[in-house]
Amino acid sequence: MTDISESDEVSSGRSGLETFVFALFLLLIFSLGFMQPNIRFSGMRLQATDILFPLLFVGCIAVAVKERFAVRPDRTFVLIAVYFLTLASAAVFSVRPAASFPRLAGELFLVLLALGTAFIVRSEKDIRFAVFAWIAASSLVCLVAVVTAALFYIDRDNLLLNYTLHHYGSLPPGNYPRVHSTFVYPAMLANYLTVSIVFLLFGKVKEWFRRSFWPLFVLHLAAAGFTVTPGLGGLILGIGLFVWVFRDPANSPRLAFVALAIGILAAIGSVVVSAVTTRPISSSPFWFEPFGYRIDPTQRLLTWIGAWQTMLEYPLTGRGLGLDVARVYFEAPSGQKQMLTDAHNTWLNIGGQAGIPGFLASITLTIALIGRSLPLRISEAASSSRAMLGVAFIAAFVAQGFVGSFENARHLWVLIGLLLASARMREASEKV
Repeated sequence: MTDISESDEVSSGRSGLETFVFALFLLLIFSLGFMQPNIRFSGMRLQATDILFPLLFVGCIAVAVKERFAVRPDRTFVLIAVYFLTLASAAVFSVRPAASFPRLAGELFLVLLALGTAFIVRSEKDIRFAVFAWIAASSLVCLVAVVTAALFYIDRDNLLLNYTLHHYGSLPPGNYPRVHSTFVYPAMLANYLTVSIVFLLFGKVKEWFRRSFWPLFVLHLAAAGFTVTPGLGGLILGIGLFVWVFRDPANSPRLAFVALAIGILAAIGSVVVSAVTTRPISSSPFWFEPFGYRIDPTQRLLTWIGAWQTMLEYPLTGRGLGLDVARVYFEAPSGQKQMLTDAHNTWLNIGGQAGIPGFLASITLTIALIGRSLPLRISEAASSSRAMLGVAFIAAFVAQGFVGSFENARHLWVLIGLLLASARMREASEKV
């Protein structure tokens, strides 16, 4: 059984218009799992979420006007506004404004995605429905991933693999599949599934999934494993942190500590293996030789350095929103020659585009969101969606953000909106 808080009275008293808009929101949640199929427009990929959001946004405005709902101010909104202003400055003073201004519209879309989510979600019951919609979509995404892996071995020429199987990238080629399923690349799939698995674990604690939990959990873990990406360290951290935050103080505290320690080591290890390799790389501009052993920088370390140099070269406004922040030539183990222009790090990617102000604004916002989610007593955590959303944010945005650029991930901005909604509900209940 699940406990329904007093705030659920808000959702039970929805008007017809608000019910329709919330149903549209759940459809948008479902669409987050499908970066494919998509269409290209003005150099950007438009997916189902992008088409649904304008309808949701208009619906939110209609609800606010018809129901006379005031926009509830939130202190984190100020930090989001500051962050957006640094991006706007980066577009205005870009070395290529014509390329940056279309991206600024995309950044506004992401901010409004979070604010719209924070507006429409008003109760714990709403969050439960959002979790159900998310897991329904992620389960289909995982099914496609597992089918892709099976077809890799039994029907290598299947047409589905043209859309769901990824190349090896910087990994050594071999007889193993690397999938992106309905996403565009494996790292983003792993990021999305990290949030999904934390949601599943919370559903287990709240007894939302009952008999379906273990099949779904195994399915999600298998799909995540087939991404073969350093971001899996963040996934392990998410599981370990969840076990620690939602532990029972009276039972197995040592097990919770071990889970957290394994998670932290996995996250640190993912950064280390992303930065250096013992395999000699012909394109390496430098290498280290501790104790006579050659250690080469990976393409990620080189892009980190490149993005840092770009931020120092354009300290006030960055090189420009949406522009390349690094230029790293890299020869993959397969012999494929690659030119990497993304920082492969969330905050360095922002810093290279928007300068030191953008870099600091993104870090400040990240810290504030963590602070809104986790300062809870253990006795509160077992029923706290806020803690669950905080764990997902730390695992997906923070831990995986060290080895990938996820600042423009649509699902993470919806996660931020859910976190803000849950935090405000909790804080409002504490004032009563």
